[in-house]
Amino acid sequence: MDGPGEASSTGAAEANFPKAQLVLFPTIGDCLGAVLSGEADATVLDGLRAGEILSNAKYASLSSRQLPHADPRCFGVRMGDKGLLRLINRGLALAGEDWIQSLAVRHSAGLRSWTLAGIAKAFAVAAAALAVLFLAFSARRSKLEAARKEEARRKLEEQNRELAESRRELSAALAEAERASRAKTDFLNSISHDIRTPMNAIVGFATLAEANADSPEKVRDCLFKIGLSSRHLLSLINDVLDMSSIESGKTQIEKAETDLADLLRGVRAIVSDSAKSKGVLLSIDVDLVHDRVSADRLRISQILLNILSNAVKFTPEGRRIRFSIAELPSAAPGMSDFRFMVRDSGIGMSPEFAKTVFTPFTRARTSTASGIPGTGLGLAISKRLAEMMGGTIAVKSREGEGSEFTVVLPLETKGSAPEPSSATQGRAAAAAGGKGFLRSVLPAMRRLGMEPKAASSVAEAVQAAAEAAGKRPVLFAADWDAPLMDGAEAVRAVRAAPGGEDVFLLACSWNDAGDDARAAGADGFMLKPCTAQALLRATEGRSEVGSRPEGAAAQARRFDGVRILLAEDNEFNREIAMEILGGAGFEVDVAEDGAQALAKVEAAPAGWYGTVLMDVQMPVMDGYEATRRIRALADPGKAGVPIVAVTANAFEEDRKTAIEAGMDGHLPKPYDVPKMMETLAELLEHGPRRSGPGTEGA
Repeated sequence: MDGPGEASSTGAAEANFPKAQLVLFPTIGDCLGAVLSGEADATVLDGLRAGEILSNAKYASLSSRQLPHADPRCFGVRMGDKGLLRLINRGLALAGEDWIQSLAVRHSAGLRSWTLAGIAKAFAVAAAALAVLFLAFSARRSKLEAARKEEARRKLEEQNRELAESRRELSAALAEAERASRAKTDFLNSISHDIRTPMNAIVGFATLAEANADSPEKVRDCLFKIGLSSRHLLSLINDVLDMSSIESGKTQIEKAETDLADLLRGVRAIVSDSAKSKGVLLSIDVDLVHDRVSADRLRISQILLNILSNAVKFTPEGRRIRFSIAELPSAAPGMSDFRFMVRDSGIGMSPEFAKTVFTPFTRARTSTASGIPGTGLGLAISKRLAEMMGGTIAVKSREGEGSEFTVVLPLETKGSAPEPSSATQGRAAAAAGGKGFLRSVLPAMRRLGMEPKAASSVAEAVQAAAEAAGKRPVLFAADWDAPLMDGAEAVRAVRAAPGGEDVFLLACSWNDAGDDARAAGADGFMLKPCTAQALLRATEGRSEVGSRPEGAAAQARRFDGVRILLAEDNEFNREIAMEILGGAGFEVDVAEDGAQALAKVEAAPAGWYGTVLMDVQMPVMDGYEATRRIRALADPGKAGVPIVAVTANAFEEDRKTAIEAGMDGHLPKPYDVPKMMETLAELLEHGPRRSGPGTEGA
């Protein structure tokens, strides 16, 4: 093998003849001479040069063979001249492999002498190659230039599109900001009127009462109207404060185990009176699997009351409102989707206003034009609250035909679903009452495995009971509040019918009518709504008993001889509170700031005060600091006195702040007398529900 190409030739020999003994010679001529003399069997030569060498007569007796393993080749340029290397490579790629090989063979170094003609020919070939390279380079450059121009054009168009889109977004944002600004301006103008209207009534009727002090009947009428106007004014202020709290992110959802049936009873109690006084028929039907859920009872009630109150406002006399609640399956374990629907046959909305009905500060018409008071914030508040609970709210409406609002809330269910028992499975049953009642009780009966029949009149009720008597019906449910049928008459008629003595009669009502129902012949009584769980309890002999309206019992009881410390800096508020507390039998002591309240609790013997009503914002020392210092007193009896915040700071975070300061309860101003008495009764009867400052209490 030749020396100068030792590295490449050795590699080729080892690749093709792995078992041969390799001998190295300094030149190609020496390698070929060794083959001719028999010193070597073969030699490995450069394939490009082999043809030229073997054409020499000196080596005519030798033959050549192409080896399967090729020796790779490359072309080189001066170090650092990368541009020339790229140019050569592009030209060689265009020239083709065959031309490169032939060029290499023709110009293999040291194999032949160069003549002037050969040099000229080589230069001609090189010139042709350079021309090809130049043309290729020019074509490539033209393509690159065209590609760069196309890319620049595309980027410019994209930038123009983005600029146009940004302008559209800015224009839309500006239009929305202007719309919101106009809406807020319009809202402030209208709310100013809405606030002044009840304020004018309060001031006017107060003046009339003073002028007619010698006429008790006239004074009572004025006071009644002052009360109505005051409650309306408070509702306007509460809406504005609620919206402000939600928009500032201060409103929080507080979940606790909640009885949905009881929640619905509370909502119905508030709405039914206004519906009845307006002559609007309100029906409620319920289809629930679970009565108890983990939810924010206050916020759900607020959503439902906002929607139902609107329905009553905008539904003319003689028309109806249907309120339905259904429990739907959910993909999430332990959860259900609860759908609340309110359908009315009222005045409805235009398609344009329906699109903005959940927008804050928006009303279809002002209260001046419509004659219907309100802030226009109720539905916006409801939407925000529903979304905070992971739910949705939607509306369908046709002008002149009514509206339908649908709220869907995902809630965690508590307890197991009611299942048929031996007293209900496969048994016959019957129900008589209004459509809303039947839509609730019939699904509940079927869920418990019963086979119910429906009746809409006393005659149908008797017939249904008689037909079912042979099958020993488990119960006959009678709607005590049926608008077109007397519940007591239905119970008596079924009991007197043949086989009626074997019927288990259950009377159902929204109100406490248990004693009247039993006197008429009912075996049990159940508060509506009629859910499967409530129905199951009734069949098992655990009938529900009615209750007095919330707070009524506490308001009615007396607190004679109980000492209470009132910390209040405002003279008028002190006078009102002292009259209310004194009228309930309390012995009231007064402190005009937090420092005085602290001093009086510290000076009095332990247990002297049954409770402390603590205003929050007071001079010298505020209510929070006074509470913290009372809790830090060395005497446990003094430090543990029940303390209730009474403040105009009515938000949930204000309640939390009061509890964290060591207070046992939170009562917002203006005074809600039933709520105040209920809270005081709870504290005096059961004591504080905390072990120390910072623990949540009543």
